Amino acid sequence: MLIIKVNVETLHIIITGGAGAELAGTDKKHYFYHYLKVNVTKKGINYELIKLHSPDYNIFDRVFWALWIYLYAFISINAWSIIIVIGLTYTLIMFIYSEHFKNFKDFIYLFRWKNKK
Repeated sequence: MLIIKVNVETLHIIITGGAGAELAGTDKKHYFYHYLKVNVTKKGINYELIKLHSPDYNIFDRVFWALWIYLYAFISINAWSIIIVIGLTYTLIMFIYSEHFKNFKDFIYLFRWKNKK
């Protein structure tokens, strides 16, 4: 984690590197998600670093954590496209089956449990 504090007259700038990017490194002191809590009072400005739950340090957890973040982002961004593709695929499959099985009884036969008597 990179922390840079710059004071220019009355302007306070704090940069804590990463900007939400994937965590890199193995040092537990510098490898965690976080945010800054800023308290402004008449006496001055106080900064408090709040650590968030971060993935473990082994490669297995890192890979699956990163895959989950990318998969979640992909689904969030493309939700309507995914729903449309699934709907069109389902419609196409039903059309193919309905053309292949002209008789509805043949179509239902695919999903019927066979009773042993």
